[in-house]
Amino acid sequence: MVLQDPAEWVRAVKNAKSIMDYYFENSFKCGDLTSASGKKSIANLLLPQIKRIPNVIEQAHWLQKLAQGLGVKEQDLREELKKVKLEQSSIGAPGDRRGR
Repeated sequence: MVLQDPAEWVRAVKNAKSIMDYYFENSFKCGDLTSASGKKSIANLLLPQIKRIPNVIEQAHWLQKLAQGLGVKEQDLREELKKVKLEQSSIGAPGDRRGR
């Protein structure tokens, strides 16, 4: 694409989503927001990704977004985040079932 249409490449890069936005979009497509198990499934996909973020302000942003999306208390997600093991955070992106 870079060689064939450099202008299109520039547009694609300029309009690219952040990796976390991508994870959120895909994770929310995979789960059922009307059930507790569906919400848990989405949280289980996203919490390891959030835990990998070294900046606590960014973590807080994504936890707030997840809490809003799931319709749960942010504090409850913080408690679940504490349970996430660092080994879990090296597993693939949301929707990637390899290694699970």
